[in-house]
Amino acid sequence: IQEALARAIVLQDSRPNRKNALDFLIQGKLSSQDYAQIILSPLLKDKVKYGTLLETMSAYFANHGNLLKAAEMMFIHRNTMKYRLAQVEKLLEISLSKENDRLKLELALYIYRQNYR
Repeated sequence: IQEALARAIVLQDSRPNRKNALDFLIQGKLSSQDYAQIILSPLLKDKVKYGTLLETMSAYFANHGNLLKAAEMMFIHRNTMKYRLAQVEKLLEISLSKENDRLKLELALYIYRQNYR
């Protein structure tokens, strides 16, 4: 049983997912486009429904994480910005307060913007 569990864990780690995709990208085992697709997949499944969240993240990162400036850039109230960012965190299962999560997300968004304009 232990051997079967160990194999399952190793096999699970051998496929890219949102938790380990950056490692695969760095090792050259994953293309940048695939990385962006993996990280942003919950938002990309329905661009009509979640397109504003992609724009919200772009504004947030363009303003270096300054909520108020990002809200002003988008002509929305800061509470709306907070709400949208909370939706992003929930959908992507990340925390924007964690530097590592912000890095992964900003990189994925940058790659996505460069390839899918």
